[in-house]
Amino acid sequence: MPPRKARNDEPAKIPKSRRSVQTQKDTLTQKIWFVTTGCELEDEDVKALSKLGAKQTGDVRECTHLIAKSIVRTLKFMCALARGVHIVSPDWVRQSATSKRLLDETDFQLQDPAGEKKYNFKLSESLARARLRRIFKSHIFYVTPNVQTDKNILRDIVACNGGE
Repeated sequence: MPPRKARNDEPAKIPKSRRSVQTQKDTLTQKIWFVTTGCELEDEDVKALSKLGAKQTGDVRECTHLIAKSIVRTLKFMCALARGVHIVSPDWVRQSATSKRLLDETDFQLQDPAGEKKYNFKLSESLARARLRRIFKSHIFYVTPNVQTDKNILRDIVACNGGE
């Protein structure tokens, strides 16, 4: 059954049963590439994830999981959110290492009510929308010389949102 269409200002929602089945399938069959932002993992945590088949990357464009303590406005977080990757708390790492298996990400989705209030959005709804469609899909952007922001940062954000 396809996700129901959103009304004017209501985000489209993926049925929970479909989300969890897809997520469990992802964890079991997909190669996991993780990146962190706003937190540091201990070497033993990185080694434990590596033994479980997950690999660390520095490139948010290839990650499947972002590990963060809170919602932050970093390039990694913004790109991960735009791509709809799993954004999980560091507890996912620790408990997966303890269990000696990669646990279901839905149980460890980042919870940050203060960050959601500060930035006036719902993380779960934004991730669901990003998984349905990239907001810049089929759009081409041109950056003029007067733009003050780092052009590499803009390029990455546009690309992660589906634009060119």
